[in-house]
Amino acid sequence: EHGTYDDTKLSPDFYSGHTVSFSRNGSKITDLIKTEIFTETGNFPIRKKLFSKLELPFGSMIKQFFVYENSPMIDLRYSFYFKDFRPASFRTAIVTLNPTSFSQEKLRYSLHNGGTLETYNFAGHSITQDESTDPRLSASGCQGTTNCLIDVGDDDKGITIFSDKSKWYSVPLLNYRELENNYFCRISNSMLELDDTTMAWWKGRRESEFRIMGRQNQLDDNYSKCSMMFVGLLCKSSNPNITV
Repeated sequence: EHGTYDDTKLSPDFYSGHTVSFSRNGSKITDLIKTEIFTETGNFPIRKKLFSKLELPFGSMIKQFFVYENSPMIDLRYSFYFKDFRPASFRTAIVTLNPTSFSQEKLRYSLHNGGTLETYNFAGHSITQDESTDPRLSASGCQGTTNCLIDVGDDDKGITIFSDKSKWYSVPLLNYRELENNYFCRISNSMLELDDTTMAWWKGRRESEFRIMGRQNQLDDNYSKCSMMFVGLLCKSSNPNITV
């Protein structure tokens, strides 16, 4: 069984939130391995934490998923402990849409590319930013998301992905293609891609965080939340010489 799609060229779609990387010698590394999932015990009325630790060829990885009780929202936190890794490509928090959940004709995405919020339709287009025909490159493009959010949805519902780029900068790569009676849509968050200038060598701890928020037919609520998270927290000081 391959998943939703019969075309074997498309990756199986049983999962989202995973990590895929390639080393400079061409080895593919993913976190799709057997592991034990733990949860916190006790009363947590706001959100529940699920976490696991994985040992991978590049080092250790801790995945923490925080599921909110009364909001359509989940926080994803990835902590990587690199031994001595030279990556050619590194993508995490990968999300594959269930094609039965959104209208193909109305599916669109919204983001910032250095200015005001922009919205684009998927229908009638083929987007393969996470692929490249040039062996010297691992991707053919990316989105800007200068305000740290990308939203995908139709007229009735959608999801908004917010990422804290101050902790570890990333850009989303889109892959959308129309099939005979279906469509494939995937968002990958890239920390690094290969080109003629790539000279990354990672050691030690690095951490990335993403928040995925569900919504109904309006983006306004999630947009306001993302705007507040983008600006950051306000601080008040008792020092009369400091004003906020």
